[in-house]
Amino acid sequence: MCKPLRLVLSALLLLAHGLPALACAICAPADGQNTLLYQLFAADAVVLASGQPQGGGHAVLAQVKGPVPAGPIGPLQWAGASPGSAASAPVVLLYSAAGNSWRAVGTLGLQRVAWLRRLAEMRPVGVAAPADWPARLANFVGDLEDAEPLVAQAAYEEVSVAPYAAMRSLQPRLSRERIRSWLDDPARAARRPLYLLLAGIAGGGDAAQDLRSRIDRAVKDASAASLSAALAAYVEVEGARGVAWIEQEFFSRPGRDEFQVQAAVLALGVHGSDAARVPRERVVAAYARLASGNPAMAGFAASDLAGWGHWELGPAYAQILLSGQPLAFASRYAMVFYLLRSPRPDARAAIDALRAAKAL
Repeated sequence: MCKPLRLVLSALLLLAHGLPALACAICAPADGQNTLLYQLFAADAVVLASGQPQGGGHAVLAQVKGPVPAGPIGPLQWAGASPGSAASAPVVLLYSAAGNSWRAVGTLGLQRVAWLRRLAEMRPVGVAAPADWPARLANFVGDLEDAEPLVAQAAYEEVSVAPYAAMRSLQPRLSRERIRSWLDDPARAARRPLYLLLAGIAGGGDAAQDLRSRIDRAVKDASAASLSAALAAYVEVEGARGVAWIEQEFFSRPGRDEFQVQAAVLALGVHGSDAARVPRERVVAAYARLASGNPAMAGFAASDLAGWGHWELGPAYAQILLSGQPLAFASRYAMVFYLLRSPRPDARAAIDALRAAKAL
């Protein structure tokens, strides 16, 4: 499927269903069914086994979940990169009864078997929504960037799938110094969006200044995920002043690339959905500023507005669409879908006018 069509369909789905209630839109893993916790949940059996085959297969060191089928364990499929034949650390093995096959998801010290059993007993997000997010997150925050890679992976995945509002419960447990060291480590670049969000929640006297420099770096690197996370963190620290700065720098300043404007909309959308640090009406006002300051990209905010039931930008969108000016492809169709879904009479009149002008 071509990229423009994917963007149109994404906009349509968001307008039809609104924003998801679970998972922070900025840093949640793209494949929620590939997290370690989900793989453990889906497996029919889980064991911690010897790293090197012994005789006919790997020796089971600890049974973690389910009955272990009879017969040797091996050969293995690795979910990620294999550590190589020299690796001797125990491995976490998952059994699929349907395929009668084993696969390894990583190495883990035997002293962590209790942690692995506890993880295998948990239900992943989406299978059963957690009743108590703070308690769930408290199980993982201390394991972020643990020396055991598999433990660090699970902690990162489970914190990142939490709603943004729930992440605030971690504030007393966060170390600003540790988070900044992670942010400055190129080896942890893939996890940077989450750590930027946590940097904003952790706060601190110079947090705003530090985040401004990270915003500049994300713009320079053309990193959309890091930019949206840094902007959301900046609003967390600065509140309404942060929103005003985004309006000025990203919604009204000429020459911003599409990814930069989209990142700013995503950042404000997280806060508008949460409506705790800044009122939702303040975010809606910022989206109105986008429509007046950068009409070519005004539609990037349409899915948020529709999801919140805010239809007051319909006349502005109709005027933009009727103007005949060049518009970003996804923005144009998002505005059309917004007007089609709007319950207001002026939106229906706008659609009729667009049809008459052959602008649809």
